Amino acid sequence: SFGKVLSLPTSELGQRDFAGDVATIRSLPLGEFVVQVEADLHALTRSEPFSITDEANTAEVTVKLKLGTTITGTVYGADGKPLAGATVATREASQFSGLVQMFGDLLPITTTRTSVVTDKEGHYQLKHIASGTYRIVTTHGDYCTASTSTEVKDEKTLALGDVKLIKGAEVFGTCLLGDKPVAGTKVTITKPDSHAAPGTQTNCKTT
Repeated sequence: SFGKVLSLPTSELGQRDFAGDVATIRSLPLGEFVVQVEADLHALTRSEPFSITDEANTAEVTVKLKLGTTITGTVYGADGKPLAGATVATREASQFSGLVQMFGDLLPITTTRTSVVTDKEGHYQLKHIASGTYRIVTTHGDYCTASTSTEVKDEKTLALGDVKLIKGAEVFGTCLLGDKPVAGTKVTITKPDSHAAPGTQTNCKTT
């Protein structure tokens, strides 16, 4: 896909658009662009920015795919034992992470979105992670969510170490419409500060 720098994506190419490893993109407006490539077993890779300055201007762009970084770690439960079945996922860690949550696919994706489930020993591997700053979020139905920030810079293995999930508190309450209980209401728990992303939720049990 390619798009204007710091703007919304403008188009996407598929396998049918390529003759071998080459594709031609026509009728680009004037401006600055990047080419972004996603491929199996590789990290999301972006080209250097290039400019179209007039209608006769042509640009040849070569994108060398990267393998990306492998992030590893181990998840433990509150009892100190390895925790199988926990989900470990990458999330955006920039100041625009809240906008990404709200607008989803309308904003250009510049980091790797992926998730894995821990094995019986609590181990996980997140593979082919593109360079960038991430929140690594760990969730399990019996525990509260944990997250940590990390920066991915190269294509080496990044060991994040151990994560220990806690049971946390159980929050009980009743949602009322007027003076009558109402079913099917979404309950969200956020931190009481202005920097909390909209819609941040825990998996602590609510009633």
